Amino acid sequence: LALQSGEADVTLEARYQGSQALFDNPQIRMQREPSSAYRALHLRVDRPPLDSPLVRRAIALSLDRPALVQGLYSGRADIGNDHGFAPVYPTHPETPAQRRQDHAEARRLLEQAGHPRGISLPLTIEQFEDVPQYGIFAKEMCKPAGIDLKLEILTQAEYYGSGDNQPWLTVPAGITDWASRGSASQTIGPAYRCGAVWNSAHWCDERFERLMRDFDGELDVQRRRRLAAEAAQIQHEAVPAVIAYWIDDLRASGPKVGGLVSGPRPDLATIWRSA
Repeated sequence: LALQSGEADVTLEARYQGSQALFDNPQIRMQREPSSAYRALHLRVDRPPLDSPLVRRAIALSLDRPALVQGLYSGRADIGNDHGFAPVYPTHPETPAQRRQDHAEARRLLEQAGHPRGISLPLTIEQFEDVPQYGIFAKEMCKPAGIDLKLEILTQAEYYGSGDNQPWLTVPAGITDWASRGSASQTIGPAYRCGAVWNSAHWCDERFERLMRDFDGELDVQRRRRLAAEAAQIQHEAVPAVIAYWIDDLRASGPKVGGLVSGPRPDLATIWRSA
């Protein structure tokens, strides 16, 4: 509202939800920047039926990722591939192959896991930005595979809780919003390392752990990329969380502003305002 009225000249972070009125405003310039912000559809690997990686892959195969990106963000996001090395990171691997919607394969995996009639699963989500709509899309996309997601929508305060009552860390499955972070280790470390404080999937893979330790200690860029590719493959196959998309950062500025350059960390000294 401040940008529309001319009271403000620039904002370095315009959330997609609530900012749609700016997109078609000829007086507002909207810049898109790739980021590592995402939503995790996390799946507890220590509870049936999600203790089977076949079931978790079936859920991942049920989602139409391009449709999610278009339906939730009008295309203002990158498609995710169920690992934590976002495209914005220089160590983003070219492998594994991008996972695509395949209901027939999802049903086959469920049958192989001992669920020929499908599964029913509670999905707990927070009332925050696109998360409820994502939950509804996920429910509809999973139906043809025989996966019945039972949505439970909590307020954000209820979802995260405090102390010994933090539902997002205990529910069988949930959708959590994760902010953008400057490096792959900062994205992966809190959520997918063994014993991590925010490891809502309760996932621990010793080979993945060794690869990430080596990744953190490696200075050679090419070697880091190879380690990232191996780690990404493990996370992609295990699916402790479906990472369906990476959300673009949006920057909005008025007609009198110049010098707002691209990149994840704009130099404020370059920005100017005409009289």
